Amino acid sequence: MGVGRKPDLEPLLPPGRHILTMSELHNLAVEPFEWHGQQRRGRLFQHLEQAIQDLLVRNIRCELVINGSFLTLKAMPSDIDVKVYVDSEVADLLDTDQINFLSQLNQDFYHEDLDISSYVSYGIGHPFRGCALDMLAEGEMYGLQNDREWLKGYVSLMIWETHVGLRICRRSS
Repeated sequence: MGVGRKPDLEPLLPPGRHILTMSELHNLAVEPFEWHGQQRRGRLFQHLEQAIQDLLVRNIRCELVINGSFLTLKAMPSDIDVKVYVDSEVADLLDTDQINFLSQLNQDFYHEDLDISSYVSYGIGHPFRGCALDMLAEGEMYGLQNDREWLKGYVSLMIWETHVGLRICRRSS
C-alpha cells in the first residue's frame, strides 16, 4: 500500500467491467452482509436508486460506473463512488434541464452517501478523444485498487439501454 492511500479490502468482483442490473447489484453488495452492514448498505443503495430515478426522469441516456468500498467486503462503507458517463453523441442532444442536472452533479453535493460526478465520453475518432476534455481516462483508474498495482472489478449500470446494449434513442415529446 502506498503512503497516504486507503487500504484495499477484498473485492466482491473479479477484475474487469461487470454490466449488472440493479437487482444483481443489490444481491451482490447489500444482501450478503450482516444486519448492521446490510442496513448501511441498504441506505446507500436507496440513494443510488434515487440518483438513477433522477436520470431516468430527465431521460438522460448514460452509463453509471460503480466502484469503491461498496464493492468490497467492507461492512460499513461511507459512500458509493459513482461516475456518470454520457456519450458525446448523446451529450450533443441534451436539453438545458439535462445539462444543468449533470452539471449539478459536478458542482453541488448531490447526496452525502454518493461520491458522484458526470463526464462526457468521446469515442474513437472523435477530435476530443485523448485530450484534456476526455475524462474517460479517469474512469480507467476504476480497474485498479488503491495501490494501483492490483486489478479489481467494477460495475456498469446502463441507463436507457436494452439488455443487448442498443441505445434507446426515442425523444420524449
